[in-house]
Amino acid sequence: MSWQGVVLELQAPCAEGNMHPVRLRITGWGEYELVDNPCVELLGEGSTRMAPCSHYLQGRKWWTEDRDLRLRTVKELSQAGAPAVPVLLQALGGWIWTCSSGGVLGLGRNRRPASHPRAGESCPY
Repeated sequence: MSWQGVVLELQAPCAEGNMHPVRLRITGWGEYELVDNPCVELLGEGSTRMAPCSHYLQGRKWWTEDRDLRLRTVKELSQAGAPAVPVLLQALGGWIWTCSSGGVLGLGRNRRPASHPRAGESCPY
């Protein structure tokens, strides 16, 4: 069975300013598939596309503005083992927050060489 990604939960803003949990399968660095959105059960597949939570997910602010989510992603990826190494390498490409974070630790745990193009450089941040 091939690696399917890691599943994470986040709170998404929805109708009338309410928040609700949404589960996503992270399949790449910033790439995802929707696993569970309660609005699908309430509104149906077609109507959910117009829900505020769907627009929030499509706008991707949840990824670009939520450092904690990215850190949780690195932690889950590092525990996923060798199949997650390519995504961890993508995380290292972001340098800004990953220099001293779990991205490096995750690669070490998975015993893969640091084959990233910047592997020999020191972190500029």
